[in-house]
Amino acid sequence: AFHRDVEVDDLGFIRYLVTYMQQEYGAHTSHVFATGMSNGGDMSFYLACQAGDVFAGYAPIAGTMMKEIADNCASQAVEPIMAVNGTADDVTFYEGDPDNRGGWGVYLDIPSIVEFWTTRHELSLTSTEELDDIANDDGSTVSLERYGKNGGIDAFRLYRVNDGGHDWPGAWGNMDLQTSEEVWKFFKEIIDAAP
Repeated sequence: AFHRDVEVDDLGFIRYLVTYMQQEYGAHTSHVFATGMSNGGDMSFYLACQAGDVFAGYAPIAGTMMKEIADNCASQAVEPIMAVNGTADDVTFYEGDPDNRGGWGVYLDIPSIVEFWTTRHELSLTSTEELDDIANDDGSTVSLERYGKNGGIDAFRLYRVNDGGHDWPGAWGNMDLQTSEEVWKFFKEIIDAAP
């Protein structure tokens, strides 16, 4: 909401940057992924809605979907998403912010984001698990939900950090999940599954 009067074309810039990297440096055209934390996670969800022709997958960390982005989402193809969110996040509220009490703008709660993508792409829950609590002094645990169809790779994956904050698990906050490694493995699965 506080960016409403900004005229910068983030989407156009990111599209241009990807094309530039491909033309100038020979970056692979189908190995393009988006990840980021907090606002960068929000941007990853935005790109999932508006740049599915450019990106092959997304990993928003401690991010959310603004209601306006969800309402105008143009995504048709199923590009896999791996989200990581803490239930005690005091910046990106797990329960969303329908009244804009944080001043960022109205955004969805995490269960609604999961429902948004799984309904949109006709995904079903394929498995749930609790990750090992290997760091029992960090005050949090991690639950993993996987969604997909037709026996393929996960089209949506949620790492819910129970009692976790606005963190990048494995770097700070929860230490049961090595987020950077999991993001890379997730993207590598997409690369390996491509025709």
